[in-house]
Amino acid sequence: MVSALSVEITGLPELVGAYNGFGGLAAALEGIGLYLDPYAKDFVRGGEVVAEQTSSMLWVQAIALVLSIIIGMITFTGSMVAVLKLHGTISSKPRVIPQRPLVSLFFFIALIVFGTLSFTGGQDWNDRGLGIAFIIIVALLSSLYGIVAVMAIGGGDMPVSISFLNSLSGLSTR
Repeated sequence: MVSALSVEITGLPELVGAYNGFGGLAAALEGIGLYLDPYAKDFVRGGEVVAEQTSSMLWVQAIALVLSIIIGMITFTGSMVAVLKLHGTISSKPRVIPQRPLVSLFFFIALIVFGTLSFTGGQDWNDRGLGIAFIIIVALLSSLYGIVAVMAIGGGDMPVSISFLNSLSGLSTR
């Protein structure tokens, strides 16, 4: 296991990318755990269960939870691709993705649809049995988008990508 004390200065972007990627994974797993937690089904606010939350409050909390999962998974897989490119495990040349704007639009629409279905797919706010399937789809699509987004970036720009992904991991921790 390589520690921070034994990394040469040229390996710092890889180390930061790995730490940052696992921070994003932790945020995504926290979001999934909160979604599954039977004691959080009424959405905790301020340390107490608020029985009479308005619909808009629930939507804001639901959006924050889904965004935490999306951003965390994009950060994790994107950071892992960046680390592998910097390390030379995969080619640092940018990969051309055919119809990239359409692919990105597809991901964006699919994440909105499945993120919304995770809370409204034929269930009420506190019945999330079916919703976990949608949450898993959201996590998988986000993971795939993280790979697609970073594969299109050349190896010389990876430190910049890692800096951007680092800011995303901070955002995903809510």
